[in-house]
Amino acid sequence: MPSVRRFLWSLLLATISAMAWTSCQFTFTEEQSARHIELDSTLYFLEGSIETVPIDSLQWIVGRMGTSLEALRAAYTDTTDTLFLVEVLPLYQRSHQELQQLPAQLGQLNEQIDYSKRQLSGLQADVGQGKIKPAEVDEFLDAEEAHIQEMLERADTLRYILEVALRRYYHIQPQVEERI
Repeated sequence: MPSVRRFLWSLLLATISAMAWTSCQFTFTEEQSARHIELDSTLYFLEGSIETVPIDSLQWIVGRMGTSLEALRAAYTDTTDTLFLVEVLPLYQRSHQELQQLPAQLGQLNEQIDYSKRQLSGLQADVGQGKIKPAEVDEFLDAEEAHIQEMLERADTLRYILEVALRRYYHIQPQVEERI
């Protein structure tokens, strides 16, 4: 009899443990699941758009601009060319600085994207393991959505900076080369 009693106790404890364990688990609601998928897709889209920036070409242009600025400083002595010195050259120098900083800024944005992807993946795992309350999921998704929106705005700003700086480069570089 003791073995039967021990077996029944073991079975009862196993059943209670299984019930307690499964009662802590839940899945996303349809809305939460849709939001999670949308945020995840947005991160992959953002990551893909950043990868389209030709960093090697950008670094080549930055190097060329740096060399041109050094040559201009060494060789250009015409102080009567005020339009170029006061208006055009500062725009060129600003574009050089912006393009120089862009790879690092894109790298930081990529790190933030990777972090958010890990956060979303961790949320999904925590939900499945019952480590997070259902009500907390919406709060988490709201916070992550706000963070991703900030990243999208930052990416848009960097895209604009890149466009303007390259437009200036292509417009001003011939003028710089004329004066070297």
